[in-house]
Amino acid sequence: MDRNEIYTGKARLVNRGNGIVLRCATKGELAELLALLRALFPHGGRMKDLMGRAAA
Repeated sequence: MDRNEIYTGKARLVNRGNGIVLRCATKGELAELLALLRALFPHGGRMKDLMGRAAA
């Protein structure tokens, strides 16, 4: 999965104002997306923490 696939809707990123809601088809896609987000935003502490718990 690359950044373009994320923005074109394979994994939908929906900006809800004060956060981004992720809607993914499978747990595998979610795990892949989380890994990509961690790489793109290494200092996104709160987001990373929340997503880490969501994936766990």
